[in-house]
Amino acid sequence: MCPYKKETKIMKKSAIPYYLSSVRTITQGINNWLLIPFLGLLHPLRFTVQGKGSFIADNYMDVWTLKEVLLDDCYQINSLSKCSLIIDIGASIGDFTILASSKAKHVISCEVDLHRLHLLRANIQLAKKENITIIPKKIINLDSLFSKKMLSCDLLKIDCEGSEYPILLNAKMSTLRKIKKMIGELHFFNQEMKYDFKRLKKRLASAGFIVKIWENPVHDSICFFSASRR
Repeated sequence: MCPYKKETKIMKKSAIPYYLSSVRTITQGINNWLLIPFLGLLHPLRFTVQGKGSFIADNYMDVWTLKEVLLDDCYQINSLSKCSLIIDIGASIGDFTILASSKAKHVISCEVDLHRLHLLRANIQLAKKENITIIPKKIINLDSLFSKKMLSCDLLKIDCEGSEYPILLNAKMSTLRKIKKMIGELHFFNQEMKYDFKRLKKRLASAGFIVKIWENPVHDSICFFSASRR
């Protein structure tokens, strides 16, 4: 759950052409896209994404997430080299987790919602992945994920509707320095979040990261970010 009070999201003028192009992406990238309208009555349903396998989705937003993560590559995982460890905070139904499992020897997947957890486990089983560890709880302290034996994390993906700020801002500097790269979403639902966004950029810079921000095509109150080592 987001620790901040949410405000109404305002759509950009560019949202309509983006949605129209997204329809094309979905119909070309999801083999059985004709099942999507039935999600309102029959769910969950299984969808097959070209080149990425099959995923069980429970609602329209799940399908949208499959489109963003697997077809749009919004978290830029396709360009990632083979690595040892990826951590996914806010795993939801497991789209990123499963995609990451083909890049890393081990993936730690964190999700707190019980229904999402059920779908996450089902999708991991469907994909026949054995290199994923699920942590079924809310991540409050990033330090708790990093044991003394864990020397480094190649990629931290974080998307948890505003909770990314306390998670990253309250982490020890020694923990942040174990992370080679971060990627995820940042949210600006209110003035407090905008202030924390500025604080986070400064903290990540102090930890040795170069931070890049790019716009969400629909909402001004959301953006994507990456933080890479200098």
